[in-house]
Amino acid sequence: MNLTSLLALIVSSTLVYSAPLILASLGGVYIENSCVVNIGLEDIMSVGAFTSIIFNLTFAQDFGAATPWLGALVGAIFGLIFFYYMHLLQSAFMRIISSVVLC
Repeated sequence: MNLTSLLALIVSSTLVYSAPLILASLGGVYIENSCVVNIGLEDIMSVGAFTSIIFNLTFAQDFGAATPWLGALVGAIFGLIFFYYMHLLQSAFMRIISSVVLC
């Protein structure tokens, strides 16, 4: 393996594996425009990914080729549930303090 193919492999792997982190960062930047800081973006991604993997392993025989798409949908739904659950656990006082400090 020569240096050029090794560099091409490293760059392509970096772009593939960094895509979820880039999308989560863009979501964090978008939500920060409303003066709300979400420090649990990685946790939401982890819950969604874990739920999607468990769904794929459990229902692979039942849904066939549609299992990855349904797993992504189930992972996104559980990520949203986790987000709202964690959002409700924060007190209104802490949201006001963090909003005032950051804006």
